[in-house]
Amino acid sequence: METAIPEPGGGEILLRNLWLGLDLAARTWINDIESHVPPVQIGKVMRGETVAEVIASNHPEVAVGSLVVGMFGW
Repeated sequence: METAIPEPGGGEILLRNLWLGLDLAARTWINDIESHVPPVQIGKVMRGETVAEVIASNHPEVAVGSLVVGMFGW
């Protein structure tokens, strides 16, 4: 499946994931049970800890080429 990559809006950045940490907790995130984080709904992006490169930026404090760490999608 191919999808056009959107341009980031005002104050947004576009990332390319370089590294993904697959946490065992991801299995519990797909169950509709009470937890410290909400479950991932069917059809939504699965979250995971990642290292990503900024490939486009419309944020004044984040430069293209920067590396960031966060709980992003895969």
